[in-house]
Amino acid sequence: MKILLILFSTVFMFTNSVVSQEKFSEEYQKRFYQTKSRIRQISTSLKIFHEIAEVKKIAPIKMYDFTPTITDYIHPKTGKKENFLFIKMGYKYEGAKDLIFAVTESPINGLHMACFENGKIGNITQEQFKLYEKILTSIEKQSTFKESDQERALELFKQWKSKDPNAKIDVEKIILDNADKYLSFLCFVDHKQDPDGASTNLTFNILKKMPEPKEKRPRLKDIKKIEL
Repeated sequence: MKILLILFSTVFMFTNSVVSQEKFSEEYQKRFYQTKSRIRQISTSLKIFHEIAEVKKIAPIKMYDFTPTITDYIHPKTGKKENFLFIKMGYKYEGAKDLIFAVTESPINGLHMACFENGKIGNITQEQFKLYEKILTSIEKQSTFKESDQERALELFKQWKSKDPNAKIDVEKIILDNADKYLSFLCFVDHKQDPDGASTNLTFNILKKMPEPKEKRPRLKDIKKIEL
């Protein structure tokens, strides 16, 4: 019996050692720190944007001017490309330490890496992630438009740029009522069509008037420090 226990213990320790070495292999660590670096860049851009922007609302992802390479990452364990998920636009920006702004799409070593409104980063549990799941989106989702929606959004934008003040009011009402469909697109208006940056002003005007989404954001406690 003792021999069997010793053999079992040896096999368990060996298996555990192999898993540990695999989990923290050089490639794993490289991808882990790259993911951590990217979410830190997201937190920096978040703080800069809200220090400058007049509107205290979560904006469309594109407005934060993230470099294309930091809105996704390679999962350290699987090696698959995944997207960071961001809080949907329209929520009040509070600079809070317990409200999520961005988070990894899937857990890394059992926990999701997250960036909070105050710019700090940490880990949250899978249970905490599920509390936010329905109010998160990706830049991929916010930058995929139907051709008919693109044409309508451009048409509305041109009307808004006219000198008629009544036209501006009417257009803002239409976009406000269809913010999910049109507002993100305004961030992608080509510079040639908008050399004076009017689309940014229109986006801010809409954001200011947008009511907060119905789904409440839970405040998260017991945020864990990021460790390899």
